[in-house]
Amino acid sequence: MLGFVYYTDRTSTFVRTSSSCPPIADCGKLLVMDARHGRVLLQSTSPEWLGEPWKNVIVVWDPITNEQWKLPLLRRSRDPSGWNASVLCANYGICDHLDCIHGPFLVVLVVSRSNYISVYTYSSEIGTWNKPTTAWHPVQEDIDWHWQSNSALVGNALYIKFRYSLSILEFNLATRVMSVVDCANLMTTEAGGLGFAHLRHTEIYLWSRDAGPDGHVGWVQGRVIDCRTLIPCGTRINSFDVVGFADAVDVIFVCVNDEIFTFDLKFGQGKMVCKDGGRMFDVFPYTSFYTPGSRRRISEYNLIA
Repeated sequence: MLGFVYYTDRTSTFVRTSSSCPPIADCGKLLVMDARHGRVLLQSTSPEWLGEPWKNVIVVWDPITNEQWKLPLLRRSRDPSGWNASVLCANYGICDHLDCIHGPFLVVLVVSRSNYISVYTYSSEIGTWNKPTTAWHPVQEDIDWHWQSNSALVGNALYIKFRYSLSILEFNLATRVMSVVDCANLMTTEAGGLGFAHLRHTEIYLWSRDAGPDGHVGWVQGRVIDCRTLIPCGTRINSFDVVGFADAVDVIFVCVNDEIFTFDLKFGQGKMVCKDGGRMFDVFPYTSFYTPGSRRRISEYNLIA
């Protein structure tokens, strides 16, 4: 993991967490929506940033080279009550994602309305949005806000949270079939499956979705993390929340008071990575493999605003 992106006051900031990460150009007045497979998904912060996705410029950004890909606007449709977008490698089912940043990518945009959900997919290979897949709305809640870290990729399935519900939408990228799964704070497990984190006081309960002896798939509680082990002894906890998860390296981001901590699930180590100051919303971890000199950097300039 080289760092993470967060937004505040309608601008996004990249924070380096690794000494091997080169200096990163300014994101400009763009709002981070997702980060995965070495790419960051951004959108313009126009007056419509809370409303209609077809009025917002969406950009895929490689922070290391400072390259950007501006996506075409979606064709206008009925106003949504909620929408979200995710970026991922186009070879999601077969790629190990060790060095796929130069390959094709997909952007999946999910729009919810009062009685149905539509899923749009943009392919960098084709350069256009496809015709949406639409289904009746299975949950009486809207898709979660597009500026929050709330999607997970497991195999061919992309999972997106609903706003005020413990349910999540499962979208199979290969078959384009939608279904609903009960869940909470989305993440992937150490084994690469679907999981979620449940908060109780200062403890994080990790759950995984596994099949039982009878073949029935359900949630199984795994580890319990006492977050007091992450912070200096004697620290008074006034506020506490899970704000992100780096699924490629099994790292959870936790906001304690006004500081952001990371917790490594593999090694059981925690450290403070930056001060929040009460300004951050969710964080979007950025994972990529970088060797100095291996990826040519474009001259430093701000992204389009």
